[in-house]
Amino acid sequence: MKKNIVTFVAVLIGMGMGLVSCASVAESNVRSTQRELGRAGFKKMEADTPEKLAHLKKLKQLVLTKRYRDGKLFYYYADAVASNTLYVGRLNNFQKYQGLDLHQNTADLHHQEAVNEAVNLNMWATESWSAWGPYGGWW
Repeated sequence: MKKNIVTFVAVLIGMGMGLVSCASVAESNVRSTQRELGRAGFKKMEADTPEKLAHLKKLKQLVLTKRYRDGKLFYYYADAVASNTLYVGRLNNFQKYQGLDLHQNTADLHHQEAVNEAVNLNMWATESWSAWGPYGGWW
């Protein structure tokens, strides 16, 4: 009986260590992604008001996401989990982030943009971006 308890405790400790390790790797990946976005020219914006934080929490988290506004393509990366930041960039920033030459894969990108445009057009109408400041100042 005592041997079973010791084995059970050892298994629980091992599982706990595994979960901590996974969390550390995930956090490291997020920090790495954010550093690379900054190097690619994405603008880092702090969610420094309750309105910005509320909006940030509604966005897809920790995923580089494409959006259109007034016919212009933007990419954002939201982190309401660890750093309460929003990274915003344009196509050239995205290509730099991906390590692409600015002219490479342009046809593929335009095709993908056309496919996603119908879905994304309504996203701007349903999301309130006003907390982040006037349009044109940073996008």
